[in-house]
This record gives sequence, structure tokens and C-alpha cells, in this order.
Amino acid sequence: MQVYCIVLALMHCCVQDTNSMTFAVCPKCRMPLDAAEPSEACPHCGLVFAKYLAVQRGESPRSDAQFPAAADDASWWSSLLDVPDRVSKAQWIGRCIGFVLIALWGFRVWATNITDVPGFIHLTLLPFHEAGHLVFWPFGEFMRIAGGTLGQWIMPIICAVVLHRQNRDNFGAALATWWLAMSIMDASVYAYDAFNPMLPLVGGGTGIESFHDFIYLFSAIGQLKHAQGWGHFMHFTGTLVMLTSLVWAGAVLARQRRNIDDIVLVEPES
Repeated sequence: MQVYCIVLALMHCCVQDTNSMTFAVCPKCRMPLDAAEPSEACPHCGLVFAKYLAVQRGESPRSDAQFPAAADDASWWSSLLDVPDRVSKAQWIGRCIGFVLIALWGFRVWATNITDVPGFIHLTLLPFHEAGHLVFWPFGEFMRIAGGTLGQWIMPIICAVVLHRQNRDNFGAALATWWLAMSIMDASVYAYDAFNPMLPLVGGGTGIESFHDFIYLFSAIGQLKHAQGWGHFMHFTGTLVMLTSLVWAGAVLARQRRNIDDIVLVEPES
């Protein structure tokens, strides 16, 4: 009986010829479609009809190999807002809560005095900072020292790229970009400290008694007297990256909201 109902619903929504399936009414937004000019996607909400039918057949709707034309048409910029065709309500609510929490956390870090290390965020970055020194060691003394800061910046970038390109998780990529913003702000504290070193370092003591990455780097390029200005500039850059990441995450959530339980699969009777 369920199979019969599905067949009737499809006959009501679409007309099929030998090459394509043309919908008279979009199954998602219910907007009327122009049967004289068939298209692969709804011009109103962007639903890809081939993916919709694939889901109805129990196939994966996310395989771009099955829909090369749709994948080729999407520009890189538009792909930053790609979302799954179906999003569970619980997952969407959880992401909204996470979004609010990281936004509040980010603004708290932003409002922290530039002479204070941003607590837990710094601990998440420290392993990559130390690893960066080792990775860049073969490229000379200057790059070995700079590699610490580069390491804590490169890791969030790698996470963002992998989440976007491989996992197709733009919300996760936006969070990784937020982490990059926190890393830039974290480094800005030490850049600012280089002019008048007071922060305790990993090796013990301050930059007066122990080796300070930014004292060495700024001295090497003749910018030590401008260290506090560079610190403010890095903090400003981190602020821009943070705002960009939050706008990106918010836009992805807004698009995901349209697809909450968008396509409901009918399970066959056992």
C-alpha cells in the first residue's frame, strides 16, 4: 500500500519522458515550475531533482560523481554555503547552541586585555606551536623560530580545508576558521609582549631571562620597537577572521534550517 502511495505522489508531482524527470511542483517549496523549460534544480529553493529522486530510491544524495553537471556548475564561493539535503532537527539545534557558545567565547577572548594569555585556547594551540618548531627546523634558524607561530596557524587552516573539501561540512569548517582567529589573537599577546616582556614562557621565566620567539623575530627584521603595534595589528586581524567565521557559520545554519527533515524516506514494511 505504501509503494502504491509513493507512485501516486510521484505521478502527481512530475511528468517523465525518456531522458529526464520534470516536476510540475517543487517537492520542497511547493512552488509551481515551468514545464516548458525543465531544469535540474528548483530555481526558487535550489533542490536538485536528481538528488531528491535518489533519496526516494534509497541512494546516497551526496555523491557528486553521480551528478557531475550539478557539481561542475557550483562555484567555489557558492560551495562554501553547501549544506546536506536533509538535516535532523536535533543536529541543527545542537549546532545552534554550539554557535552561540563559541560566539560568546570568542567575544570574551576578544575583550581580554592584550597582555593576558587567552587561557584554554592557548593550551589547545601549544602542541601545534611546539611541533611547528620541529617541522620548520630544516629551513634555517629564522623559520624554525617562526615555525612555532606558523604551526599554530596552519593546523586550523588544514582542519578548515579538510572539513570543507573532504567532509563537506561547512559548519565545521567555519568553526575551524574561528579556531584560527583565536590562534591569531593568542599570538598577538606574545607579539605585544616582546617590547616589554612580562609573560611567563614555556621554558620558565619571562623574555628577559628566557628565549622569546617574537623578541628574536622582531629583532631579526628590525621591528622590535614596533612590537606592540604589530600585536595590535594581529589582534585586529584575528577579530576580522573571527567575525568572518561567525557570519559563515550563521549563514550555513540558516540554510540548514530550510532542510530540516526536508525529505522523509518511507521505510518498507518488514
